[in-house]
Amino acid sequence: MSVLVQMDAGPQPSIGAAPLHRPAALTPQLEFLGKWRASIAPKLQQLLTVLAGREAAQSMACVQIWTYLPVLTEGRQILKAEQLCLLGDPELQQFHAGCAQEGVTVTQLGPMGKVWESGAVQVVQYAESLSEDTHPRNRLPGELSRRIGECIYLPVYDRTGQVSQGVLAVVELLVKAQACDYMIVANAISCLNHVMEGLQLSISNPHAQQPAAAPAGAAAGSRLGASGGADAAPAAGGAAATGLPHSSSSQHTNMAWGSRGSSGGSLGRTVSMHTFGV
Repeated sequence: MSVLVQMDAGPQPSIGAAPLHRPAALTPQLEFLGKWRASIAPKLQQLLTVLAGREAAQSMACVQIWTYLPVLTEGRQILKAEQLCLLGDPELQQFHAGCAQEGVTVTQLGPMGKVWESGAVQVVQYAESLSEDTHPRNRLPGELSRRIGECIYLPVYDRTGQVSQGVLAVVELLVKAQACDYMIVANAISCLNHVMEGLQLSISNPHAQQPAAAPAGAAAGSRLGASGGADAAPAAGGAAATGLPHSSSSQHTNMAWGSRGSSGGSLGRTVSMHTFGV
């Protein structure tokens, strides 16, 4: 059974509660944080609340939502998980606590970093297949990593575009290793997509420009690119096609910030307000 768990934020800034000091002229940072707290924060909490009642949640060991707000509120090059999470395995409560209180540096994001870079869904078949120094393996010592099967990472976009037109958050779904649903990845992505639509959120970029129609002779190549084949052409902006049916479109760019040349899922650069298009 999956339950909602709210961590004690302690002295850390809270996106929903910390007061804003408003000078006569708002800085871009304060304006962005104000919109976030008024519009996005409640939706992210509702997302987990609704998901808790869905069948897919029963196969989840942990579901948490990552944001880049510490870069803005704390001036540190780290990302943190929101205090509220959906916990299906009590043994992972300390894992979530570490993610929410300490976070992870932008150089150790693992596959989650690729979601921030390209806006495309990422799926890892086994948690143990990841390097021990990258998330989430670096917080799953010993037997804990064997309790996790697939790791799914979904981008969160604001359909209204009023806060930002880039990736605002990443949903991390860690599937139980003993989950009996053989279609759990597809079912989980489909479920999250449906829940987000009801909240005016999206897992694909609703603001990206549609690509120009390809010449008739390029149709076969386009199909190959969409399937993520060995000779697939890169998506616009340098993001490689993922081949995932529920991922952001591989035919046009979903770059949240225009970071290029990163590898291994790490941002490979200093994150700033400009990075997030604010």
